[in-house]
Order: sequence, then C-alpha cells, then structure tokens
Amino acid sequence: MKKIAVVLFALLSGCWYDRPNPWRTSSDRAHYLDKKEQDWLLELKTPYDLPQNPGVHLVLPDLEAFRDTVLVNADTATLLRMRDQSVAKVASLEGRAAAMAPLDESNKVPIYELVWAARVEKLRLQMIEDKLSR
Repeated sequence: MKKIAVVLFALLSGCWYDRPNPWRTSSDRAHYLDKKEQDWLLELKTPYDLPQNPGVHLVLPDLEAFRDTVLVNADTATLLRMRDQSVAKVASLEGRAAAMAPLDESNKVPIYELVWAARVEKLRLQMIEDKLSR
C-alpha cells in the first residue's frame, strides 16, 4: 500500500524517469572544444602583440627638487663645477664600496647604502650633463 502511495505521489507531482538528463554535457563539451579550436586557429592566423607594461621610472623627491630649483637657476660655470664635484663624489662612493668588497653579513648593509648613494649621484650627474648639453 505504501509503495502504491509513493508511486502515485511521484506520478502526480511530476516525477517520471524518462525525461532527458539535464546534466548530459557531451554535446556542449564538443561544441565548446570546437569553438576553442576555432579561436586558437584564428589567433594563429592573426597574431597580436601582447600587452607590455612600461618599466618603472625611478623618481626620487630629492632629485625632483634638485631639478626644479638648482638646475633651473644654475649658470654654465656653476653647472661645470657641480659636474666636477659630482664626478668626484661618484668615484669616492664607488671606491669606498669597492674597498668593502669582501661581502659578508656584517658589512652588507653599508655596501648597499654606498652603492645606492652612488646610483643617486650618477642620476644627478646625468641631469647636470643633460642641462649642459642644451
């Protein structure tokens, strides 16, 4: 009696087993793979450039202030003197860093500080030379 009631309830509620399986995805999968292959072939026919990110441009606030105040107002004699001093400073900083060259954990940070200061000074020297060339 209970079995008949369950079957009757199932039939009346709209449950029957001969409906198509909504989770059958074989045709969808084939269509997806065909489309993926077509897209891939189109990419081979018409290649496109990959997007490139521009490199990081080093901007230091001290150098910006130097450029906007000192370089704008300096005359040629001052620029020549600043260039000579900057060349001497770069040589001094690189020499001090080279003197500490046997690198171990105790002197790693001072060497990096000297190398960074030399790099900043080289950027300043480049700015001075650019101003002199104009």
